[in-house]
Amino acid sequence: MKKINLNLRGLVKMSRNFKYFSVIIIIALIGVLFSSLIVCAAPKWELKHATYATAEHPYTKIAQGFADRIFKATNGEVKITVYPNAALCSGSDQFTSTVMGVADVTDLLSDYLVGKIDMIGLPSLPMAFDASKSGIVGEEAREILTNRLLQENLVYLYTYDYLPNVLFLKDKKESLADMKGLKVRASGIFPIEMLQAVGMVPVKMSTSDIYMAVETKLIEGAATGVLSWRSNKLNEILPYIRRTPVPCVGFVVMNKDVYNSMPKSVQDVIIDEAKKYSVIANKLIHEAEEDVLKKAVEEWGCTILQWSDADIQTLKEAGIKIRDEYLNKSDKDALEFWEALKKYPFEF
Repeated sequence: MKKINLNLRGLVKMSRNFKYFSVIIIIALIGVLFSSLIVCAAPKWELKHATYATAEHPYTKIAQGFADRIFKATNGEVKITVYPNAALCSGSDQFTSTVMGVADVTDLLSDYLVGKIDMIGLPSLPMAFDASKSGIVGEEAREILTNRLLQENLVYLYTYDYLPNVLFLKDKKESLADMKGLKVRASGIFPIEMLQAVGMVPVKMSTSDIYMAVETKLIEGAATGVLSWRSNKLNEILPYIRRTPVPCVGFVVMNKDVYNSMPKSVQDVIIDEAKKYSVIANKLIHEAEEDVLKKAVEEWGCTILQWSDADIQTLKEAGIKIRDEYLNKSDKDALEFWEALKKYPFEF
């Protein structure tokens, strides 16, 4: 009888434990289900981010990283889909397309807005500033950038270094004197002016056309970003690398009408995430640059060449002249931004 009672008590205890663990499991399942419902719920705002870069390009990966952060920070209420390969618009049209709402978010390339918005064009000036400090400058000048872009129906989010123009050549040239009359691909006002100022002949074309143009001997070099050089396999035909004093910066913006359709709580989250992400974006872009240049030398047989002191002086003088001519014609807002830029001077 005693044995039977002990067994009964054991069964009762097991039953209680089973009920206890069953409750825990049910609560856990409810939590998982609730979390899944939050994630799977349809976003309240679905935005399109336009970029001309390829899907594998670091620019696109940075855009996707920001989209992921916003989705998480807003609990899935704001979903940004990135459209690479100029699927929404060309790089030169990203500004107009986002102003009009064809795209909701984009990177405004400083080089494309020279002469359109003086302030945004400044960071592409030769000898303008140390572009690796783009994120810092963007935060220092957040108020004036915000106020100026609001006039264009855009909301300023963050800034990061798009990496400077680099001169890539087919054959080794020892000095600027050896490059006189050299036909070199260039795109953008300042890269073209810079090449002309030191005696080269700029030929305007898209990055995708460079490879064939070198193969057919139309050009002997190209001024472009190191990441675009690699993504277009130009390391195969343009193995000699020289730094130039022409920076390039990306200003990430959102269409103001879309932004205004959101409650202030969501707007605050987006701006807060943008402020934090500028640091991450700059880090990612420089890691990508370092990786490409390291592989260029160690794996692809390319050579990074240094300018002589005399050539550096020539480049500086030409660059400063172009820079000052633009500043002398720039509006008051641009000159306010210049006060932030010049705290971080460019150095060879």
